[in-house]
Amino acid sequence: MAAPVNFFKSWTMAQVQAHNSRVGKLPPKIETAASLLASMRERETKKKSQRLDTTPGNFCVQPSKDELKLNKTERAFLSHLRSSDYDWVGVQNLTLKLADDCRLTPDFASLKNGVLTLWDVKGFQREDALIKMKVAARAFPFFKFIIVSRDGGFWKERLVLG
Repeated sequence: MAAPVNFFKSWTMAQVQAHNSRVGKLPPKIETAASLLASMRERETKKKSQRLDTTPGNFCVQPSKDELKLNKTERAFLSHLRSSDYDWVGVQNLTLKLADDCRLTPDFASLKNGVLTLWDVKGFQREDALIKMKVAARAFPFFKFIIVSRDGGFWKERLVLG
């Protein structure tokens, strides 16, 4: 396949700006050497922050993009989990297959003393979500399943047994 042809390569900056003003786009950002260095440092810092911290007793995973999808109640509970002394807290990173075309993705998973706890935060409890949690608790007895809701200023935890 032939390489794409860039018809705009020969344009001057004035032609590009005139074109962008006609089509309603902002002119391209002209970066100085200082701003390029700053953006390179920022990218390098971001790369380092995305790495795992593997020092013994200090294992943690960097925040996932799923945290942006959390609602206000889930964010508040995530903050509560992180302030507790769990060895690890994951955000929507584990999906359990319960049956054909039936899956459960708990809001949070936490690890403490070798026990993996799966948390599901609910503003209100619907029956189908409770049934899924009960089926999961029966199918995966080696996990601990907890449904959490906000009761006033406190977290109400309900252990789900299979």
